[in-house]
Amino acid sequence: MSLAVALSFISSQAHAEGAIIGKVAEVRIDSDGKGLVTFVDVVVGTPPACAIAGYNHSMSFDAATAGGKAMYALALLAKSGGATVYGQGKGTCAIYGVVEDASILFLK
Repeated sequence: MSLAVALSFISSQAHAEGAIIGKVAEVRIDSDGKGLVTFVDVVVGTPPACAIAGYNHSMSFDAATAGGKAMYALALLAKSGGATVYGQGKGTCAIYGVVEDASILFLK
């Protein structure tokens, strides 16, 4: 196996991420500011290896950060108004360890 082929495999695995366009089923927030947006439909794409199947409808955020607060507000707005949300994952599971972290959420 050539070095270029090996590096391309590693690179593709490092950038695995999910995406969704859909309605918000529920929004969870924990006392430490960690939260989940759970969608009606399954997150598609290539989930990171750290994400488990039980959370394949969800993306996480950290409301202790400015970006996480904005994601929390957007998720609540989308849930209460029945709006469609586009979400893209980071390809990491830093917040909960088993749920893909959200990189982008926006209202459609």
